[in-house]
Amino acid sequence: MAGFRLRKRIGSVNPTILRYYAYSVSTSVGFYTPVLYLLFLSTGLDFTEIALLETVFMLTTLVGEVPTGWVGDRIGWRRSLLVANGLIAGTVLGMAVASSLLGFLALHVTWSLGYNFRSGSEDAWLYETVSRELEADEFARVQGRARSYELLVGTASSLLGGVLAERALVYPFIAASAVTLLGIPVLMTLPDIDAAQSETFSYRDAVGVVKSTLQTPGLRRFLSYFLVIVYLTAAANVFIQPIVRDIGVPEAGLGAIYAGFSLASAGASYVVEDVQEYLGTRRVFVLGPLLIGGAFTTVVLFPVVVIPAFFISHMVKSVLTPVGYQLVNDGIGTYGRATALSGVAMIGSVLGITAKFGAGALADGTSAVIAVTVLGVILVGTASVGSVGWGVFDIRNLTDVQTESTSGAADASGETD
Repeated sequence: MAGFRLRKRIGSVNPTILRYYAYSVSTSVGFYTPVLYLLFLSTGLDFTEIALLETVFMLTTLVGEVPTGWVGDRIGWRRSLLVANGLIAGTVLGMAVASSLLGFLALHVTWSLGYNFRSGSEDAWLYETVSRELEADEFARVQGRARSYELLVGTASSLLGGVLAERALVYPFIAASAVTLLGIPVLMTLPDIDAAQSETFSYRDAVGVVKSTLQTPGLRRFLSYFLVIVYLTAAANVFIQPIVRDIGVPEAGLGAIYAGFSLASAGASYVVEDVQEYLGTRRVFVLGPLLIGGAFTTVVLFPVVVIPAFFISHMVKSVLTPVGYQLVNDGIGTYGRATALSGVAMIGSVLGITAKFGAGALADGTSAVIAVTVLGVILVGTASVGSVGWGVFDIRNLTDVQTESTSGAADASGETD
């Protein structure tokens, strides 16, 4: 225990990790989140056109995950993050001047690509950095802390963004672009840690890495369990606003509720390591979906509990996500890590699109409350499966096997030099 506390104190003052925390703050989206749809509507877009924008964003994310992960492994993970910040900053600034559907469609493509460049490379860079400068099992704690700082800044910037929007709807976007750009000089101070084979890593190698990752039985089973929980929980978020509105909460109160979600998530993210140490990994992944699902299923009987139910879901998801990606990173090798993680994100995108459309269709046919309740029932069922058969999903003992398989991905893909 003394050694654990010592490592925790050392990790909290490690200069590289501190700079990573500063970079994480630059990724906050708080400024424009409360007014994004208001900006679209103010330019004359209707809700169907806004739905088209979101569809284009999701499809670009789905198609772009593996190619951008491969580019990240080729050019280096830090450079990939630099590209991401540049694309996102430029896109958000473009939102302030766009005035047509075509303009917003083009911006949503570059916006999605920016997040594609970030998704696999950030986790890959962080995991390797933590492994070299601290210990690999510190990943969940460091990622949780970074997320908590990002959310805290996001809460404050959301409030400030509302004030700026009263003057002009474009001001929050200009401010968000400036903050994202500030992340670039911070990124330049971070070590350029990437796979040693990056210069010879071909696209065929990338396909081999993704296949190897997704075909490893233990990892595939864990991903099926973990990603279902994460994306079913995320799908329910679509229904927060209509349900809260129907129980009589004024629109002005939504800002305070979302700020509360951010603060609660920040607090949960900050104590990820403590929760995992206290409960153990198995209980985290069994109790987590059970708590979320149980809270969601009560909404049909008592709609007023929707607010605490979503507080629970935000907090639990903030713990599950870094712990889950800790296990995923433990189960893959350094070679092609960003590509492998992008492949995982691609599968998550498919699940996310399916869950959102399925839940949306159910809500259209019944009600938002029924949709949330059904998602809750599925999550409770998922937790029950995990409780009975956790040994099937636990991948903590498969690291060596998966490292070897990803290292041989080029051979598996048929690539020869």
